[in-house]
Amino acid sequence: MLSPSFGHLFRFKRTPEGGFNGIYVGAGPYISAKTALNVDDRLRQVLASNQDVRVPNTSFQIRDQSAGQAALAITVGYRGRLALLGSSSSESRRNGIYIAGNYHYLRGFRFDSADLQVRFDTDSGGLITLNPTVSPALADHLYSNRGNGYAVDIGVGAVVNRWQFGVGSNGIGNRIEWDSLRLERYALQSLFNGGNFVRQALPSSTSTTRVELPVDTNADVRYNGGSWAALAQAGHGYHGNIFHAGGEKRLGPIEVRGGARFSRDMWHPAVGLGFDLSNRFAIDVAATDSTANIQRMRKAIFAVSLRFNHEAKEN
Repeated sequence: MLSPSFGHLFRFKRTPEGGFNGIYVGAGPYISAKTALNVDDRLRQVLASNQDVRVPNTSFQIRDQSAGQAALAITVGYRGRLALLGSSSSESRRNGIYIAGNYHYLRGFRFDSADLQVRFDTDSGGLITLNPTVSPALADHLYSNRGNGYAVDIGVGAVVNRWQFGVGSNGIGNRIEWDSLRLERYALQSLFNGGNFVRQALPSSTSTTRVELPVDTNADVRYNGGSWAALAQAGHGYHGNIFHAGGEKRLGPIEVRGGARFSRDMWHPAVGLGFDLSNRFAIDVAATDSTANIQRMRKAIFAVSLRFNHEAKEN
């Protein structure tokens, strides 16, 4: 899901303690993509094996259902801050209760859905063979150029000195109704003889479809101890139940980081280092693992980023 918003917050009813109310008006792209890959377990075992494995007289199947949509989101929202009782602006510029909400009107420009089916048949020796009665690869493409919908975001946060709490939900009731649907099929007749996919226009069984995305809900708590900080976040959204936790310790110009995340029923540790080369420029390096492959085997991931600070960091 990608939905940045660009706009302006009009503040009014300011208070001496730093409280305010405001109306946000903005717009931006609303882009989503989803894929669901289903691979035959026997084929997973063949691919994951370190030895030469042959399965004779069988059929392996791979199926993938993918969908993507692109729209323009016109956003009207509320922003507010309530000062905590007994606090003053001299105690903390950030202390308070923060409330936010957005209503997005979605004007859809493109919807694509692909249902891909691939089939591998083996002979008596366990080698891939051609079955003349079936197509080894079929792809049904459903698409539209017009849609309308909406989505709602809400969130509440609190800052109390070094503590920060937050809870929110994005995409409540989100939906886009796509109409004037068109359907086409692409078929490949052989895996051996070359050739292109053959395109065939098909009548669509429906003229409209509704695309709904999962509601992304999360809660987090943070603590800033000056030279160190910690964060924990839990939620439910696109990948089911998730949990993130981590900490950072500053040792002079070096920041040491460590944490873990729980996603798709697996734990993934992570470590990192940050090097503050100046008040405005730093280099970050990190390492974690991923199981985003057919075999769901752990693979190491390394990342490097360059950080440019708009304002000089306070010591």
